[in-house]
Amino acid sequence: MLENSISSKETYNFKKKSTSCNKASNVIMKNISMDMDTNRVQPKVSFSMVEIRIYPCTLGDNPAAKNGVPLTLSWDYTRKISMSLDMFEFFREPIRKSCRNELKISYERKTILLKEAGFSIVDIKFVKREMDKIRKSREKTRRVEYCKRLFQNLFN
Repeated sequence: MLENSISSKETYNFKKKSTSCNKASNVIMKNISMDMDTNRVQPKVSFSMVEIRIYPCTLGDNPAAKNGVPLTLSWDYTRKISMSLDMFEFFREPIRKSCRNELKISYERKTILLKEAGFSIVDIKFVKREMDKIRKSREKTRRVEYCKRLFQNLFN
């Protein structure tokens, strides 16, 4: 049971990831306290501080990226910012994306971001060609598998 495993007051660290066009933030909620009354099963959770980590973009290796080259985040963050949760929510509210299309990054924007990160056009084009090869191979496999199933259904 939950009440047996959690004392009346414990502190936890939770992580929440969010991304922006050229940087991503790893938001870590700090000083989360959980108060539990032994008579009630409903816990109370409160957040006080947020830590934002800024990660640079780099060339990715995911062939599922349909619009140009894939982007990924570097392993090491470049900057860390701490602020109160209220301040974080105040700054975050106006920049929330309302639909998925707003989250997509154009091929041109990806190229600019990668150039700013120090990648050459040769690097970018090489990765794009490799991802195109993998995507074509996957499409060929899908067509072959479709034909196999079609013939199996015809002759069985």
